[in-house]
Amino acid sequence: MARKNIGLDKPWSNKYTILSAFVILLSLIVYIIFDSFYQVTPEGMFTKPQCYDTDFGKTLTKKGAVVILDEHVENLVKVDECSDNGLIEYYCTWGNYSSELVDCLCKDGKCIS
Repeated sequence: MARKNIGLDKPWSNKYTILSAFVILLSLIVYIIFDSFYQVTPEGMFTKPQCYDTDFGKTLTKKGAVVILDEHVENLVKVDECSDNGLIEYYCTWGNYSSELVDCLCKDGKCIS
Protein backbone atom coordinates (compact mmCIF):
# COMPACT_ATOMS: atom_id res chain seq x y z
CA MET A 1 0.00 0.00 0.00
CA ALA A 2 1.48 3.33 -1.06
CA ARG A 3 1.63 6.25 1.32
CA LYS A 4 -0.26 9.35 0.29
CA ASN A 5 1.84 12.54 0.31
CA ILE A 6 -0.10 15.10 2.32
CA GLY A 7 2.41 17.92 1.83
CA LEU A 8 4.19 17.73 5.17
CA ASP A 9 7.56 17.77 3.42
CA LYS A 10 6.61 21.11 1.77
CA PRO A 11 5.52 23.40 4.62
CA TRP A 12 4.61 26.34 2.32
CA SER A 13 2.40 24.20 0.11
CA ASN A 14 -0.38 24.23 2.67
CA LYS A 15 -2.81 27.09 1.91
CA TYR A 16 -3.50 27.64 5.62
CA THR A 17 0.19 28.12 6.34
CA ILE A 18 0.42 30.70 3.58
CA LEU A 19 -2.70 32.46 4.87
CA SER A 20 -1.33 32.49 8.41
CA ALA A 21 1.97 33.98 7.23
CA PHE A 22 0.07 36.63 5.27
CA VAL A 23 -2.05 37.58 8.31
CA ILE A 24 1.04 37.84 10.52
CA LEU A 25 2.83 40.01 7.94
CA LEU A 26 -0.21 42.25 7.48
CA SER A 27 -0.57 42.64 11.25
CA LEU A 28 3.07 43.66 11.54
CA ILE A 29 2.69 46.25 8.77
CA VAL A 30 -0.45 47.71 10.40
CA TYR A 31 1.33 47.88 13.77
CA ILE A 32 4.33 49.70 12.29
CA ILE A 33 2.12 52.22 10.47
CA PHE A 34 -0.16 52.76 13.48
CA ASP A 35 2.78 53.14 15.83
CA SER A 36 4.39 55.80 13.64
CA PHE A 37 1.20 57.89 13.32
CA TYR A 38 -0.32 57.67 16.76
CA GLN A 39 0.89 58.11 20.32
CA VAL A 40 -0.52 56.61 23.49
CA THR A 41 -1.29 59.16 26.18
CA PRO A 42 -0.77 58.51 29.90
CA GLU A 43 -4.52 57.90 30.13
CA GLY A 44 -4.22 55.11 27.55
CA MET A 45 -5.93 57.08 24.77
CA PHE A 46 -4.65 57.16 21.20
CA THR A 47 -3.95 60.55 19.70
CA LYS A 48 -2.53 61.80 16.45
CA PRO A 49 -0.40 64.91 16.91
CA GLN A 50 -0.89 67.72 14.43
CA CYS A 51 2.20 69.39 13.01
CA TYR A 52 2.17 72.80 11.37
CA ASP A 53 5.11 74.42 9.60
CA THR A 54 4.98 78.21 9.26
CA ASP A 55 7.29 78.21 6.22
CA PHE A 56 5.50 75.20 4.66
CA GLY A 57 8.30 72.66 4.58
CA LYS A 58 11.98 72.83 3.75
CA THR A 59 12.12 76.52 2.85
CA LEU A 60 15.72 77.48 3.48
CA THR A 61 15.51 81.21 2.66
CA LYS A 62 12.68 81.92 5.10
CA LYS A 63 12.82 81.54 8.88
CA GLY A 64 10.02 79.32 10.09
CA ALA A 65 8.88 77.18 12.96
CA VAL A 66 7.06 73.92 13.46
CA VAL A 67 4.30 73.67 16.01
CA ILE A 68 3.15 70.30 17.32
CA LEU A 69 -0.38 70.48 18.74
CA ASP A 70 -1.60 67.60 20.83
CA GLU A 71 -4.55 67.82 23.20
CA HIS A 72 -3.12 65.20 25.57
CA VAL A 73 0.47 66.38 25.94
CA GLU A 74 2.33 69.68 26.07
CA ASN A 75 2.57 71.55 22.77
CA LEU A 76 6.00 71.89 21.19
CA VAL A 77 7.55 74.67 19.09
CA LYS A 78 10.83 74.30 17.18
CA VAL A 79 12.20 77.38 15.38
CA ASP A 80 14.64 77.22 12.45
CA GLU A 81 18.03 78.25 13.81
CA CYS A 82 21.63 78.81 12.86
CA SER A 83 24.42 76.59 14.12
CA ASP A 84 28.18 76.66 13.63
CA ASN A 85 27.71 74.32 10.64
CA GLY A 86 24.77 76.02 8.89
CA LEU A 87 20.99 76.04 9.24
CA ILE A 88 18.96 73.62 11.34
CA GLU A 89 15.73 73.45 9.35
CA TYR A 90 12.67 71.98 11.10
CA TYR A 91 9.76 70.58 9.07
CA CYS A 92 6.73 68.32 9.49
CA THR A 93 6.78 64.62 8.65
CA TRP A 94 3.79 62.31 9.23
CA GLY A 95 2.31 64.43 12.03
CA ASN A 96 5.63 64.87 13.81
CA TYR A 97 8.64 67.06 13.22
CA SER A 98 12.03 66.30 11.74
CA SER A 99 15.14 68.40 11.32
CA GLU A 100 17.92 68.67 8.82
CA LEU A 101 21.29 70.39 9.02
CA VAL A 102 21.83 72.40 5.83
CA ASP A 103 25.34 73.53 4.92
CA CYS A 104 24.92 77.24 4.11
CA LEU A 105 25.78 80.69 5.37
CA CYS A 106 23.07 81.21 7.96
CA LYS A 107 21.71 84.38 9.55
CA ASP A 108 18.56 84.81 11.66
CA GLY A 109 17.36 81.24 11.07
CA LYS A 110 17.60 81.25 7.26
CA CYS A 111 20.19 80.63 4.57
CA ILE A 112 21.49 83.80 2.99
CA SER A 113 23.75 82.15 0.41
